[in-house]
Amino acid sequence: MGLLLCEARMFLWAMFRQYFSSILGDRLGVHAMKLVSIFYPYIEITFFEYTGQRLKRSEAYAAVESYLSASSCSKHARRLKADSDRSGSGSGSGSTLILAMDDHEEVIDSFSGAKLYWSSQIAPSKSHAISFYPSSPDRRFYRLSFHRRHRDLVAESYLRHVLDEGKAIGLKNRVRRLYTNNTSYDSYDFRKLGWSHVNFEHPATFETIAMDPEKKRDIVDDLIAFSRGKEFYSRVGKPWKRGYLLYGPPGTGKSTMIAAMANLLDYDVYDLELTAVKNNSSLRKLLLEISGKAIIVLEDIDCSLDLSGKRKKEKEKSEEEEKKIGSEENTESKVTLSGLLNFIDGLWSACGGERLVVFTTNFVEKLDPALIRRGRMDRHIELSYCDFEGFKVLARNYLGINEHTLFEKIQRLLEERNITPADVAENLMPKKVTEVAGSVEVCLTNLIQALMESKLNSAKGEEEMLEATVAKVVEEKESAAPST
Repeated sequence: MGLLLCEARMFLWAMFRQYFSSILGDRLGVHAMKLVSIFYPYIEITFFEYTGQRLKRSEAYAAVESYLSASSCSKHARRLKADSDRSGSGSGSGSTLILAMDDHEEVIDSFSGAKLYWSSQIAPSKSHAISFYPSSPDRRFYRLSFHRRHRDLVAESYLRHVLDEGKAIGLKNRVRRLYTNNTSYDSYDFRKLGWSHVNFEHPATFETIAMDPEKKRDIVDDLIAFSRGKEFYSRVGKPWKRGYLLYGPPGTGKSTMIAAMANLLDYDVYDLELTAVKNNSSLRKLLLEISGKAIIVLEDIDCSLDLSGKRKKEKEKSEEEEKKIGSEENTESKVTLSGLLNFIDGLWSACGGERLVVFTTNFVEKLDPALIRRGRMDRHIELSYCDFEGFKVLARNYLGINEHTLFEKIQRLLEERNITPADVAENLMPKKVTEVAGSVEVCLTNLIQALMESKLNSAKGEEEMLEATVAKVVEEKESAAPST
């Protein structure tokens, strides 16, 4: 009954607006709605998906959506929308379906003897509306209608019940995702999403990472302390975020470390490609679309951007060109160093909480010191070549062994030669079907052979590097000598 009255009122209002001018209709409409409200006993509360200038998705809307999808009232809905759930919470190993109320659907909920009417609707955009953005898409919202005699019950108990239950259901059904920013993203067009995602399914954990156990425990303790530090960060007056700089040669496990972080904390991963971001405004908008419990990743930042810190450029270059960090191939990118710094720890970075910002680089010396100072990148973690402790982790992972007669020789070779964990792991994998039976002996022998060959290659490489250094010094001296 309540929904029928609501729809009738909206129909009469639409007919009224049709036969009067907009200005006159608005003025008369205020008085007409007051008159109707005398005979209309229902109160309405609207939950829009985006509030304000549509900068951020409403948490209340998300909680209502989760609550309605799981409550018993949704069982009576005739129009539903389905989404895949691959979180493993369903029965069996496959994915299950989560059903939610579709647009323009209506359901009835009950609470402490009161009937509450929910409807899912879309408000069409108005071309004449004044907005910060050139065009605004249709706005989705949920509308709650109830009799005015239940106003105190709804305000004091029911809404809190819906929000608390919705948040709990959302966390329970949460599927971790791996996001990437869209290359065609326009921060002024809300019909284009800033991020695309797939389910995050990387199996890496800190137990499987090949590194020193003491260092591993230190990182795990730091991450857990951060995830539990909401009150601490609030007390000291800092945004609830933390920066990690992972650096080291290729193949030392930087990407694997990020996956282990996400699996430890149950965080989403946002892989940000800066060269695909048009300007600082787009960068800020992408930041606002990132949810809590997230790891924001900028991988191999030394390869895609000019963050060398060499600010004394040629005189003919403008100040703007000195600060620009976009690659030469992507001339449309106008993200500046200042914009990136504000993204990491500026005022906009405080919009949202429980976020890790992770940079990875192969050459930390190439990065601008302002970008990686403490306070922006709070922890600098070097992921170096494989040592004996890391090898034992890989041997346990790949071969299922903790000891072997060849371990002593491998330990001696690892102390003499630099080899990445990726190279060690590759040599511990059987390459042929015939190797499976004696895979332990064969794989360890392959690793020893690779270490011995790498030792020779390393000596040759060091000799070539020394020759190149000597040649460079001689060239510099000759160029510095005064001409006669």
